[in-house]
Amino acid sequence: IFRLQGNKLTDKAVTLLEGFIADQAEPVKELSLDCNQRIEMDSVVSLLRAFAKHKREAYPWGNSVPVWLRMDDNRVRDPMAVLARLRAQGVMVCQAKTAECGPLKCRHAQKHRVPIHAYLFDKQKKVI
Repeated sequence: IFRLQGNKLTDKAVTLLEGFIADQAEPVKELSLDCNQRIEMDSVVSLLRAFAKHKREAYPWGNSVPVWLRMDDNRVRDPMAVLARLRAQGVMVCQAKTAECGPLKCRHAQKHRVPIHAYLFDKQKKVI
């Protein structure tokens, strides 16, 4: 579990995290990058793809639980476009909008390989 919220992390830090995630043998169960306010769209896409395309297929962990990812309150201009871009690349993302989804469960797990819970991802800072 990595709680890195509110540290003013930038895209460069997300790129470093992406490399770390790609090299891990065991899955990261939770990653909180919310309230950094400096993370933008391309970094988010690369990070989410790193979870989905993990070389050891560690996600979803236990074959049914996606990583719980908080990236709200950053500078992603169009979060729904990010999710659409990932879907077009074959990456399934659950937004965990119901009580059936949480850090330890996903309602989609039985039907689909969903590597990522992007909880509150649609809540971003307005970019001026």
